Amino acid sequence: EKRRGLYFRARWTVRKLALANPLLDFDRLLLTQRVPGSYSHMSDQYYSWWARPGGGLFVLEGFKTDRPALRSLTADWAPGSFLRPDLSYDGKNVLFAYAKSCPGQIPGDKTQKDKMPEEAFYHLFEMDLATGQARQLTRGRYDDFDGRYLPNGRIVFLSTRKGTAVQCGRDSAAATVQRDALPDSFVRCGGGRGRPVSVYTLHAMDPDGGNLRQI
Repeated sequence: EKRRGLYFRARWTVRKLALANPLLDFDRLLLTQRVPGSYSHMSDQYYSWWARPGGGLFVLEGFKTDRPALRSLTADWAPGSFLRPDLSYDGKNVLFAYAKSCPGQIPGDKTQKDKMPEEAFYHLFEMDLATGQARQLTRGRYDDFDGRYLPNGRIVFLSTRKGTAVQCGRDSAAATVQRDALPDSFVRCGGGRGRPVSVYTLHAMDPDGGNLRQI
């Protein structure tokens, strides 16, 4: 018991020393909470049909103090799954992926995407941190996630909107905007129509979601 007490005191001392670093000249941290998906394979973690509701986006305020406070940014959102936020370079906006929980609406044959609600797929959203107002940047029956701000103002992200052929450029990306349920390209790791594993492909777009392009 004595050794355990010494261990925790040592951890607290290290933590205080780390937080005293003068480079940490801010008092808030952005974080996300997420319930693990209902299927644990690493290839399936970011498909919306395995997502489970819970968590959200939060700001941890006063994290250097003895009384840090957790503030939710998405308390009024419908239950769903939130993924991997990215803070803009000026710290004013946050980019993240969100899929609404739609229990009972996911078909057993998951290759029939046109029978799934569009809101059940992960889409990219951007939130103004000052106002809490958010806008949806991507649409369609595709999973779009891992969005990151680029220095040139555009946004890069991963998506299942690759289609079934080898595609690259604006024309093939535009087809996914014109049709919201193009068939996916699957990898060998998939387990049949009940557990297909789609290919993730890098895409880029303008800050408003326009000028979509497969990289």
